[in-house]
Amino acid sequence: MQRFKKILLVLDGKSNHKPALTRALELAKVNKAQLKIIDVLDSPVPEVQFGTPFELEKLILEKQDLIEMEVESRRSKIQNLIKVSSVNDIRLSSDVLLGKPYFETIYQVLKFNFDLVIKNSEGKAGLIWGFLGNNDFNLIRKCPCPVWLIKPNQTKKFKGILAAVDLDIISNDNGEEKLNKKIIEIAVSLAQKEKSDLHVLHVWDFILKSDSKSLKTKLSESQLKKLIAWEKKKREEILNQLVSEYSPNGLNVKFHLVKGDPKKDIPKFAKNKKIELLVMGTVGRTGIPGFFIGNTSESILNKINCSLLTVKPDGFISPVTLENEN
Repeated sequence: MQRFKKILLVLDGKSNHKPALTRALELAKVNKAQLKIIDVLDSPVPEVQFGTPFELEKLILEKQDLIEMEVESRRSKIQNLIKVSSVNDIRLSSDVLLGKPYFETIYQVLKFNFDLVIKNSEGKAGLIWGFLGNNDFNLIRKCPCPVWLIKPNQTKKFKGILAAVDLDIISNDNGEEKLNKKIIEIAVSLAQKEKSDLHVLHVWDFILKSDSKSLKTKLSESQLKKLIAWEKKKREEILNQLVSEYSPNGLNVKFHLVKGDPKKDIPKFAKNKKIELLVMGTVGRTGIPGFFIGNTSESILNKINCSLLTVKPDGFISPVTLENEN
């Protein structure tokens, strides 16, 4: 994963930090990358409405003192982590921030041009989709750089990595092609680093399925089968070409072309093959900054139960901007 040169590791001061910290340190060493560790305290400015002016001022100061104490405690924890970790030859910095974790994370990405965010998934805490929490979802939806969410219990190397790609052989969308290449590049690099089995999956359906009833009145069953076989062959060629560009020497790479529904078959495949990391794209709709593509991706995320690395297409515009800072 040599493409990552500025890595942002996000802690939360509560969950098991080891899985995310270990991979962030390893990646920073291999890539000779800059690593920043942040912890974001989700603590709003204290608001008090009742009491005398003196009582209100005293209460606000007391709450601010508590917040400052928590910030110092978390800052101390980060420093202790650094002391007991192997950080030689790593350009390392750290900070503790106040605000919404996802917003402050994205703000850091925009301000300092980080090209990868690593974070433990929120698990049951703040759970809204599968193993993902509210901050995880907002990062997937709005963060402009790749986001790597690691399950807190994922302490060992990944045995199985799945790269899910979408091959549209009709539109020849250059943006989609670039996104697929990003997914493969990252998945191949990670599989080499982790010495994992790599599965490359494309779930597809017959492009003329919606018109098949009318086609049956014009074409024989044999002709329809030939059309479907032709499309499958073309998709196989594109899939092989896509991966061959990255020369994954020494890797155990398996190609899978599944005719079906991505919403159902990607999670099913991940479960059946005991996949531990899914690399997939998230696509924003043109003209709507940060808009998360609807049913397909949402359904997949709702059903998976493995670590996740999501990739944005070139030109993605986050709804969070540097002007959003309070």
